[in-house]
Amino acid sequence: MSHPETDNPLGTELLEFIQRRLDESTLTFHTTLPPQRTQYAQWPEWVLPQLREKLVEGGVGKLYRHQAELAQAAWEGEDAVIATGTSSGKSLGYQLPILSRLAQEPTACALYLTPTKALGSDQLQAVLELCRGIPALKGVVPAPYDGNTPQESRAGVRDHSRFIFSNPDMVHMSLLAAHARWARLLRHLEFIVIDECHSYRGVFGANVALVLRRLLRLCAHYGSRPTVIYASATMKDPGRHAQRLTGRPARAITEDTAPTGARTVALWEPGFIEGAEGEHGAPVRRAATTEAAEMMASFIAEGARTMTFVRSRRS
Repeated sequence: MSHPETDNPLGTELLEFIQRRLDESTLTFHTTLPPQRTQYAQWPEWVLPQLREKLVEGGVGKLYRHQAELAQAAWEGEDAVIATGTSSGKSLGYQLPILSRLAQEPTACALYLTPTKALGSDQLQAVLELCRGIPALKGVVPAPYDGNTPQESRAGVRDHSRFIFSNPDMVHMSLLAAHARWARLLRHLEFIVIDECHSYRGVFGANVALVLRRLLRLCAHYGSRPTVIYASATMKDPGRHAQRLTGRPARAITEDTAPTGARTVALWEPGFIEGAEGEHGAPVRRAATTEAAEMMASFIAEGARTMTFVRSRRS
């Protein structure tokens, strides 16, 4: 019996195609998630009017409920972690309270941290565009501070930018190591955004957690208590993960209220490499990156718009 509300003909067709194309591999599980209607919320009254007008003119007439919930929590000074789907508008949820507060308080500052330079550059460009043409945000001066920032530019960023885009390594090497130079930022730091926080796991995550906790201690030393906002891909317990990073409880916002169509989700196991043997003669599977590359090429050849996420730039 057909169920139109949960059927996804394209997903089913592509799964059947890739199973024929890579018949040595195994489709271990698949399901189709039903479409989801949008859930909207009202604009918070505290949002900078010019910022709201600019967003409305750009097509953002209403906020998704999860965006409004994150924005309200951050505005009220409550640490919060948002874990919703890709392209669900997580960034706007923290941009609204940060930019509105920076416009309201001429000395307030914010720090954005990301594990990847590409994401940081995208977020910086988005914030620059939001600030452009709004007099109240002219003094924010969003700027990057990372390994590629020229030496001659660093003092200017340190002394004048009120919204700095960096990464945990740079915080460790520069901000924490020479915190007296960063007294202005640390004294007036209102928000810390930890983007892609799910990537901070294992030994790497433990190191980042130590950096963040030292950063928060220095903020307390200089007289500030910044609100920490985390953004994550969907994960089992984002609130607990956030607390492990900073030692502070965080409100978890996990219900994705953005609209979605029906989605087919599949788990795929690469096949074995013929003639290859591992330790003690164990069979060797094809690398996930190799399998993903072949799947991507096959889907594109079939005319399907395709996006593949990998762990490294080289991949």
